Amino acid sequence: MDNNVQARIDDYLDQVFGAYEDSPTVTELRMEVRHDLMERLADLTEHGVGDEIAYAQVISSLGDIQETIAQLAAEDQVPPSEPDGPAGFIPTDQPPGETWQPDEPPADRRDPDDWMNAIADAVADGIDTARTQIAQALDQAQDTLNQYGTWDNAVRRAQARARERRHSGGRRRDRGEAWAGMSFAATDFRGADFRGQDLPATSFLSSVLRSTDFSGAKLMGSKFTASDMRDANFTQADLTGAALMSCSLRNVAFDRANLTGASLTSSDLRHAQFVGTNLTNVQARYCDLRGQHFADCRIDGADFTASDLRGASFDALRLTNVTLDRSNVTNASFRGATLHRVSFHHVGRRAIQSIVFEGTVVDQVTYLSLRSSGVEPLGVTIEPGTGDQ
Repeated sequence: MDNNVQARIDDYLDQVFGAYEDSPTVTELRMEVRHDLMERLADLTEHGVGDEIAYAQVISSLGDIQETIAQLAAEDQVPPSEPDGPAGFIPTDQPPGETWQPDEPPADRRDPDDWMNAIADAVADGIDTARTQIAQALDQAQDTLNQYGTWDNAVRRAQARARERRHSGGRRRDRGEAWAGMSFAATDFRGADFRGQDLPATSFLSSVLRSTDFSGAKLMGSKFTASDMRDANFTQADLTGAALMSCSLRNVAFDRANLTGASLTSSDLRHAQFVGTNLTNVQARYCDLRGQHFADCRIDGADFTASDLRGASFDALRLTNVTLDRSNVTNASFRGATLHRVSFHHVGRRAIQSIVFEGTVVDQVTYLSLRSSGVEPLGVTIEPGTGDQ
């Protein structure tokens, strides 16, 4: 990770939070936000995103939280009703004979739910902004290349290679060169047909792949970072270890696809389809998964840290070693599910209270993680003999 980028992020946080350094609540929030931003930076740099783009995406993901910060700082101030004099001072409007007591703080004072939900919304808005900026940058690049007559030629060459690849039936070229590792980066493949193709370790970085058909394709280790893949079809595709970070994946079909070890970090997955999908060890941090329905999926070792899972359904699934830390799980449903070693750390208590746990079986580790929010999860059954897990 580039220390210079880290320093720039710290400088930016100084500008955002510096005016409220005396507020303990704001200081705590800053530490939490910095941790999240540094994790996101590490994810981006690990997948080869350049320093400038990584910095822009990380900062954009923060969004505008000035109003939230100001509100938290105001709550840390001395309440107006509290006397300013020495100990034992009785306000003049206090009835005689009664000992003054400070007003009880409101029940929701410093309630982490409010700012955690606000941060989740800000992150989602920031991710949308980052995607818009990337799309605009790609449009500008296309215009520049068109001026020099290079873009269309590049597209034609890539499309010719794709056609040759399809017609070859997955075989090696005559000169013995393997097809793995081809690059279609920054290419417009809207509506292209890659059904059943063998394209491991192929680069589709920063490409337009709307409505592209990858059903049944072998795309192990391929890279799609910062691509527009709305309405694409990955049904029964093998995406083991693939990088789909910072992508627009709305309405994408992942039915019966293999996403083992794939990274979906910071992607928009609204209305995507996950039916019979293998999500073992998938990285889905900072993702927009609102209202997502995971049907008959395998979800072992998945990481949904800080993702928006409002209204998502994990009904009747078995989740093992799944991380939901700092995620927004308001109104999510785990009806009839079995949860083993599922982590809900730093999830607000009101979000926990809103989850549907009807007929849900949990082990002791998961139960204690839920209880760490300060509320009793209703509708769960603790699996016997799981205390040592």
